[in-house]
Amino acid sequence: MYDFDVVFIGSGHSCWHGALTLTQAGKKVALVDFDLTGGTCTNYGCDAKILLD
Repeated sequence: MYDFDVVFIGSGHSCWHGALTLTQAGKKVALVDFDLTGGTCTNYGCDAKILLD
């Protein structure tokens, strides 16, 4: 039914960059998230981002 080499739970920066690296290596990757792609910091702002602003 589903055939993935790697499944990431969440889609924050670390998962996104890991998924890109693995797909470039020819792996089949899935990202599973219940909200917007990119994670909390990208979409809503995290403490570090707010501090820099």
